[in-house]
Amino acid sequence: VTGLDGALGDTLALAAGQTVVGTGTVTGQLRAESGSFVSPNGAAAGILHVNRAAADALTLVAGSQYTAQVNGDTPGDEHDQIQVVGEVDIAPDIAPVSIPMPIS
Repeated sequence: VTGLDGALGDTLALAAGQTVVGTGTVTGQLRAESGSFVSPNGAAAGILHVNRAAADALTLVAGSQYTAQVNGDTPGDEHDQIQVVGEVDIAPDIAPVSIPMPIS
């Protein structure tokens, strides 16, 4: 993920139907609006970095979705992760995810 130079006003805003997929670094704010998706590395496990040492570095508004691969306890190899430098704002009505157990 590229295209932001990290200035305080820089925002990667995902509109409905848009998805950010990858294992790069967003230098600036990542804001997922209703109907958008955040999915580190798509179908394989990976780590997406968000680097904005300020308020709302990562914002997931109501109706947005974080899609994660989970197949073990090693970040980036067996499960997805978003590593954030800065504050995270997740809407209080984001639906919880049900994961069948045990994970093998």
